[in-house]
Amino acid sequence: MSDRNLSSKDDKPLALSPQSEGIRKMHKGNPPDFSDPNSLVTFIIVEADGDGTKKTETKFTVHKEVACYHSPVFNAAFNSDFIEGQTQTYRLEDTTTRAFRLLVQWLYSQKVQIRQLDSDCVYDSMIFTPETLALVELWVLADRISIAKLQNHALGLIDQLPRRHNRISTYPLGYIYTHTSSGSLLRKYFVSIFADGFPSTWFTARSNEFPKEMLVDMVIYHAEQRRGLVSVDLSKFLIPIEQNAKYSRFP
Repeated sequence: MSDRNLSSKDDKPLALSPQSEGIRKMHKGNPPDFSDPNSLVTFIIVEADGDGTKKTETKFTVHKEVACYHSPVFNAAFNSDFIEGQTQTYRLEDTTTRAFRLLVQWLYSQKVQIRQLDSDCVYDSMIFTPETLALVELWVLADRISIAKLQNHALGLIDQLPRRHNRISTYPLGYIYTHTSSGSLLRKYFVSIFADGFPSTWFTARSNEFPKEMLVDMVIYHAEQRRGLVSVDLSKFLIPIEQNAKYSRFP
């Protein structure tokens, strides 16, 4: 979380920023014992529609000790003199309702429900793609509220989906490259999956589905795998010339 020089009675919300990709220290605190079961906090998820003209708000109520135990960001916010501490309400405009719903599931059970990973589930593109995107959104949200354990859990589920159904969606790639920074481990995961797992013809048919920045990352990925000049068969790059061509000085 970025530092801010604000007075102790500032009425502005506590800012969030993506965490750096390094070793995360686990947030230490007393595990929830529900000794004060009526101490609750409210989260308001604000989402804009497709063209950004209309916003909807969805409220979630969570036990304060549960939220604060798992997230140092929530702990700092709800136990401060910022607006979140004063109102015990936290507004989020940079995530989605479906991602926050998965977060709440995990806060209470350390599990999330993914229908396309049910034992009796068959592939359904209308479920598979939204659930993949929801897990990507969850990873980004967990990054911003400093829950590395949840990031790893979400990535594990992201990895299971294509292996389970032998399919992968390019749809989340735009969200990933919009909501993460250079060097993100989530970016690196998807780069490695796509760079190593598909033939060239697959990319030709889907070239417009990849963010330009990702294409650069894939070039870098392959360059790092080789590390140094490699021998090439020059004959593959020479222009064919007809051996017995006859030339005339006049047309």
